[in-house]
Amino acid sequence: MKKVEFLAQLRTALGDLPPEDAARTLEYYGEAIDDRMDDGEPEEEAVAAVGTVEEIRSLILADAPRPPQRRVLLLLAAPLLLVIAALFIAAAAVFLCAALLAIALSMSAVPALIELGLAWAGLYLGGGMVLTGVSILLFYALRAAVGGIVRMGRNLLGGLRRRGARRERAI
Repeated sequence: MKKVEFLAQLRTALGDLPPEDAARTLEYYGEAIDDRMDDGEPEEEAVAAVGTVEEIRSLILADAPRPPQRRVLLLLAAPLLLVIAALFIAAAAVFLCAALLAIALSMSAVPALIELGLAWAGLYLGGGMVLTGVSILLFYALRAAVGGIVRMGRNLLGGLRRRGARRERAI
């Protein structure tokens, strides 16, 4: 096989690589063939001495870095997602308890008025109103906290993607 034919086949075989890596590999093997020919080897023997296209392709692709996949990013982000889920569940439970307690206190104001008098009914009704306000504040605090945690997760995943892309370009 002639050098030009060998390099054309090698270029086709290295189509999965980034263009600059493929060009570097082609240049290396072209120079290796030229060096052997300069030492007096015939062109066909020099081409055969560097190896077959399949061997070179296997060797180069085995050393090539693989781009990060979504599963890897998800695996790295899984602990953060679990923390987010736990925080959301805990905050939702607190909000739900406050809301239910506010409803219970408000609804018990009428029986308290009948049984205990106006002062106790006012206390129950006031407690219900206070807890209603607390539950509304908890709702907005929960909403802001979850939004912040989601933004933090997006920034983290974006940073991991950018870091992987920089590392891939550097190699």
